[in-house]
Amino acid sequence: MTAEDGGRRERFIGRPLPRLEDVRLVTGQGHYTDDISVPGQAYAAFVRSPHPHARIMRIDTDAARHLVGVIAVMTAENFSAFGVPGVRHRPNPADALDIKKPAFATNGPRPVLDVAQLPFAAKRVTYSGEAVAVVVAETPEAARDGCERVAVTYEVLPAVVDVHAALAPGAPLVLDMTEDNVALETEFGDRAGTQAAFARAHLVVEHRFHAQRIVNAQMEPRAAIGCYDPKTGIYTLISCTQGVHRIQSELAAGMGIAPERLRVITQDVGGAFGLRSNVYPEQLVVALAAREIGRPVKWLGDRSESFLSDYQGRDIVATARLALDDKGRILALAADIIANVGATTVSYVPPSNYWRVMTTAYDIPATLLNIRGVLTNTVPTAPFRGAGRPEATLVLERLLDIAARRLDMDRVALRRRNLIARGKMPYRTQSGLLYDSGNFRGNMERALALGDWAGFAARRKAAKARGRLAGIAVANYVETPVGIPHERVAVTVSTDGVVEAVAGTQSSGQGHETTFSQVLADRLGVRPNEVW
Repeated sequence: MTAEDGGRRERFIGRPLPRLEDVRLVTGQGHYTDDISVPGQAYAAFVRSPHPHARIMRIDTDAARHLVGVIAVMTAENFSAFGVPGVRHRPNPADALDIKKPAFATNGPRPVLDVAQLPFAAKRVTYSGEAVAVVVAETPEAARDGCERVAVTYEVLPAVVDVHAALAPGAPLVLDMTEDNVALETEFGDRAGTQAAFARAHLVVEHRFHAQRIVNAQMEPRAAIGCYDPKTGIYTLISCTQGVHRIQSELAAGMGIAPERLRVITQDVGGAFGLRSNVYPEQLVVALAAREIGRPVKWLGDRSESFLSDYQGRDIVATARLALDDKGRILALAADIIANVGATTVSYVPPSNYWRVMTTAYDIPATLLNIRGVLTNTVPTAPFRGAGRPEATLVLERLLDIAARRLDMDRVALRRRNLIARGKMPYRTQSGLLYDSGNFRGNMERALALGDWAGFAARRKAAKARGRLAGIAVANYVETPVGIPHERVAVTVSTDGVVEAVAGTQSSGQGHETTFSQVLADRLGVRPNEVW
């Protein structure tokens, strides 16, 4: 079964290969959540708040319950009777250096807030799109019609939707159990050393940056199918996720059951980008609703619901200062970072990544970072496409551009002067990350050459002649971990030479079938199409 080429084993790592999964996916043979139907399934639709903050005075479900095709209408009152504790998302991630510790210390002067998220708002809604009821019916159309007949009476309350309004004295409280809207507050770095560096600096540049909130739009909308077997007491959730293990553990805890009583199944996923890594209320609802009505329950969100209820990304405000000497050497970096957490504590991963990678590829001898996570009447935020790393990189690179202009120095020369030298490896950053190797200056020089940096002036002139504006920029980026995940992989080889690999990582478009097969083929001396 060894593939030979000229007497030597053929290598597959590093070679471009046609993706093994693509024929199946582009010919409509994929198995996304909405492609799956379970015998006897009913359909769910959700009633959502139109207000960012309001007191729920009354929910009248009578008209919906009597609609033809409607099976059940449930609210927070029903789920309270189930004894559901709610989902704790474990928002405080593992430390990037020591996975046995949380990224943010829990023994500081202010406790790190970790609030259970209930499936429905009970007394108050805290963001637009928060679910207040679910209608389960024989068809999706009947379920949606039922939602139209659920009458909710609200008393609208003052809302705060940005971090500065939430931090203002007398601001409305997003959650009842807090004295203010600060969910997380901590400081990292060398305060005395950083202050001394700023005191002796030739130049200090300061700027405020707002990485605006984003709404994700994956190819596949969120969906979930809940099943319950009364004979075994086993729940099954079929849903598009970024990995079943975390969903199983957190959802089981949120339902108040042992993990072995919950099976989570994820097949093909049409895009994730970080925002499918956490549990959503709808996943809990369909599972418990299936037990309540004695039938599987399926929910498929639409694009409007996605914009209202999918966890959102970014929304971090940073006020940062950079100190330099008269030769353009960086002396210190200080920043006040305020992350908009939203209406409940889903994730502190973005601010954790933010501070860890803040210095990126630059030799910065002193740093001081103050981090706050702030509650607002908005959809909760979670990791999305870099989860704090791109935002932090933008801050430092933009400060370098501002400093270059102020010093009348070429921006590339300023970066070249401050990049970590290859001879300093291994190098430990002020945030504790150890760079065991790297050629940052060489990488930048190669990028400048490939991008024809030197020829840009001519290209800009030509563009202007055509009535166009042309711009160019340079940035140095470092990826950093969010703790160290672990995974189990089982590989078996049959007597006829077929290799089977079972791994718990979840593809959401990255082509795992191809890459795993490519690596195993290279290591075991078979061809990728012989790996399953």
